[in-house]
Amino acid sequence: MGGIQFNGCSRLSKYRIVCRFFTDGQSANYETFCSLRVIVRGEGSLASAKLRPSCRRERYLSFQRAREGMEPEAERIAEKPVNVVGLTRQNRTTIFGEATWARTTEQRERCSVELVASLLNSGVLEVTSRYLECLPA
Repeated sequence: MGGIQFNGCSRLSKYRIVCRFFTDGQSANYETFCSLRVIVRGEGSLASAKLRPSCRRERYLSFQRAREGMEPEAERIAEKPVNVVGLTRQNRTTIFGEATWARTTEQRERCSVELVASLLNSGVLEVTSRYLECLPA
């Protein structure tokens, strides 16, 4: 988790206090947000507390996972090792990137391809390529 944020307490009655907290975190596939309520009832040694969590989890694609998926696809297209650069997020589950490299056929060319990494509902990472272009260097 990314830490806990204290959002204050409020007294609802002489013997009931509610304190609120917020926390979040992320993994390679998900981002989680939790609102936590601690309800304290009673006083002194008779006091008791209950935790009431309310969490939601959303699919999330990290830049690291996107790059790790894009590099093999770019290297397959270039037929040699390349670097993926310019990663930009389109939304929570889609990241764009680009790979560039030089190649020599009849003349020296500078090639590039745009890559799209998408995290599917199944948790599988799908990488597609588009706009392959080679121009004279």
